[in-house]
Amino acid sequence: MEKEDRLESLRKRNPITTITADEFARFLSCKASDTKCESCGSASFRTINDLADETNAAIFQSPVGMHTEERIGFISTLAIMCENCGLIRHHAYRKVQHWLNEHPIESSIQGSDTDGR
Repeated sequence: MEKEDRLESLRKRNPITTITADEFARFLSCKASDTKCESCGSASFRTINDLADETNAAIFQSPVGMHTEERIGFISTLAIMCENCGLIRHHAYRKVQHWLNEHPIESSIQGSDTDGR
């Protein structure tokens, strides 16, 4: 199987869908709320957003296994940046997506029939 065919097969098996900046921030507030920058100690971070649509978190894809012909693929991550020194920290896309799927925002919309009829 050609390298391009393997990449396409991987993309079809593991599709990447957008995660909004708000969803990523919700994940961070629940899983990493006490985070301090490893470089400067600041607690001020911001999500790195998609340049084409600022409402979505940017998804970075880094190649893995490029050193051999047998293994090829990508690891997808979302990132935050320290507002003080600029250090960038990545979080695994799949872990964030899984947590979001397991912890959906419960709808606060109630039926308009409030008198029990």
